This record gives sequence, structure tokens and C-alpha cells, in this order.
Amino acid sequence: MLRAAWLVGLGLLVIGSLLPGSSPAIRWLSGVSDKVLHFAAYGVLATLAWVGAENRREALRSVLIMVALGVGLDCLQHFIPGRGFELGDVLADNLGLLCGALCGVRLLR
Repeated sequence: MLRAAWLVGLGLLVIGSLLPGSSPAIRWLSGVSDKVLHFAAYGVLATLAWVGAENRREALRSVLIMVALGVGLDCLQHFIPGRGFELGDVLADNLGLLCGALCGVRLLR
């Protein structure tokens, strides 16, 4: 069940990351810092990945996939109207992943 939630979350993350800046969803979230959104989304996904994995190797692989996904999605935003690549977003993604993975480790103790 947790793995399915992680996959759904990844799908929503990809969709949300590739929406144009003028989309209703992006405008609706404009009152919240995008760095907070990046940190929270990747943190929750890392926690789900860690807790839902069958072993540590699978959990670590999932988190590393999300590192690459975060960089890739931010690079793709360069080509989307109203969006752009920001190193701060990549940093927020990775800090969220680290914190989420640590939360996952704690939850499994």
C-alpha cells in the first residue's frame, strides 16, 4: 500500500512540476514558498519510499531515483512557460529527501 502511495505521489509530482506557471494549480499555490513545497513533497515521498521498501537497498535506490528525478524535472522546467531551473529548488528537493529518509529510518525503529 505504501509503495502504491509512493508511485501515485511521484506521478503527481511529475505532473505538478511540468505544469506551466499560468496553470490554476500553480497560481493557487503561489502564496506558499516554492522551496517549502519542494522540501515537503520530496520529504513525504522519501519517507513513503523508505517505510514502504522491502529492504534498505530498495529504499536507498528509490531515494537516489528521486534525486535524479528532481534534477531532471527542474531542468525540464526551463522549457515550460512561466517556469525555470532554480538551483534552490534542487537544494530544497535534496534536503527534503534527506529529512524524509531520516524520518523513514526513525519510523522503522
